[in-house]
Amino acid sequence: MTTNESIWQRQWEIRAKAACAHFGIAYPPENVYSISWRDVNLMIPGSCVIHIPGDGKRGSIFFTLGLSQPLPGSDQGNAWELAVYTPDEGLWVPELLRDLMEDVRRSKSGVGHGDYFPARWYLDSESRIHASVMAAKMTIAPFGNLSGLYFWPDLMNPRVIEVDGVPFFYMAVIGVTTDEDSLAQGASPPHLLAALHALGVGQSTTLSRLSIAKQPGFASTWEKIRSMSERECIQNLREIAMKHSDSRHADE
Repeated sequence: MTTNESIWQRQWEIRAKAACAHFGIAYPPENVYSISWRDVNLMIPGSCVIHIPGDGKRGSIFFTLGLSQPLPGSDQGNAWELAVYTPDEGLWVPELLRDLMEDVRRSKSGVGHGDYFPARWYLDSESRIHASVMAAKMTIAPFGNLSGLYFWPDLMNPRVIEVDGVPFFYMAVIGVTTDEDSLAQGASPPHLLAALHALGVGQSTTLSRLSIAKQPGFASTWEKIRSMSERECIQNLREIAMKHSDSRHADE
């Protein structure tokens, strides 16, 4: 192993330990999915998705490790990784995160707060669920009620991680329905995300859930949130993150 490779490996291990500690699990993690890159030109060596199974009190957490790691010969990676909160534990989650990692690497523009990606969940011939941002343009029959993804900083685990003085954080990937996306288009993504929290969805991606527009109390909740400015909605989301951060500090 060359000196540069040794430094890169050290950075990787420190980053992996920091990410595991961030989500409250031991290193090395037990449930790891390696990324099978379809385009080797986009490959990030060692990239993976780590899965924390649900425990009855909460659902599963899947989070990536790789986007923030500086590539060999580079001094800088992305400022963020991706996380999915879901009651499901199927392989569709690492598949979806693989697609998103490839898309980010391909575009080189990253993902911003409130960005939207169309996505599709579907069944194979053995009734296994798959998910892909690539399949959103296909004619294959969709499974479940979700049709796309919004991105926002992780409010459940909001603290910034720092490795060798370089910070990175986790961006939550949030599944939404078509009419929820319409709400965001008519107002703003922060308005939608504030409504998702107010109506109990939070940042969870649940394939079987109905749109919040079909929930009791939606009309009055949306009327209140719609009267807020986008800045006020962002502040509301920051306050939610602060509550979770304070709770984590108290637990520690």
